[in-house]
Amino acid sequence: MPIKEFPEFTYLRMHHKEMVDEYLKDAQPHASELTFANMFIWRRTRALGLSDLKGALVISEMSPLGELSYYPPVTHKDVLASTISLIEKAENNNEKFAIDSITEPLAGQLREEGYNVEPDRKNWDYVYKASNLGDPNSSKHESRSLLIRKFMEKFEGRCRYVDMDKDLANTCLGLRDWREPGWCLGKLKLLEEPYAIVESLKYFSELGLIGGVVYMDDELAGFTMGERMSDNMAVVHSEKANHKYPGLHQYLNMEFISRLPNEVTWVNMEQDLGDTGLRKAMKRYEPDHHVEKFILRIGD
Repeated sequence: MPIKEFPEFTYLRMHHKEMVDEYLKDAQPHASELTFANMFIWRRTRALGLSDLKGALVISEMSPLGELSYYPPVTHKDVLASTISLIEKAENNNEKFAIDSITEPLAGQLREEGYNVEPDRKNWDYVYKASNLGDPNSSKHESRSLLIRKFMEKFEGRCRYVDMDKDLANTCLGLRDWREPGWCLGKLKLLEEPYAIVESLKYFSELGLIGGVVYMDDELAGFTMGERMSDNMAVVHSEKANHKYPGLHQYLNMEFISRLPNEVTWVNMEQDLGDTGLRKAMKRYEPDHHVEKFILRIGD
């Protein structure tokens, strides 16, 4: 089913996956928001829509507060020209809106055109080398590695990591423990997070997600999900682990990353969303670099 032409939008649905994936495959984006799975699991809480703008894919989002925003147009042609066209057409509708998740070189190109593009620090992605995070003996992340080794020594014979499949996703879906305060919230401290995780588990296979679960004494104690987002990068969308087992969260993350294909050299752990504690924790593991993102506000 074709999508509507801008400024009209078609509500994002599962049958759009093949089309969106084709656009993203050509563009090879590095921003964690730009995967079909990520958009799909947040589609209802953020009213995600798709539109065609002269062959470019425009993705719209409406926050729970009613704030309209767009991602930069996805196209293998002239991204700058498509972005300026989006701005001009949206302005003609007298809209107040933002374009977020802008990365370089587009941010610099927009500045050269006279647009006030601002850093969006809370949404910068943290990117790590997969070889470091997947190694329990990595000297790059010594404190993390020590925590993992202590966990493995203390719980030897009691913990078991299993790759997630559709059946295990359904098992996690039926487990209410991960919604409780005793389980770590992972990366996203948002009211909508449980809904997004439920959608990830419910459509695990259809979305092409990968993941894993950890059993402690045959009791499910943690799970993680992510996906391959480009030729050489994977992204981790969610992690849940029971706090009563110190080091379980790090162990879960290490096991998941160690199983990624060899050609995946980078792991995107998404944003800190401006949370001080989360930022400190993500910095502690010394990211190799950030996917720096910028925002352009129109009509403020």
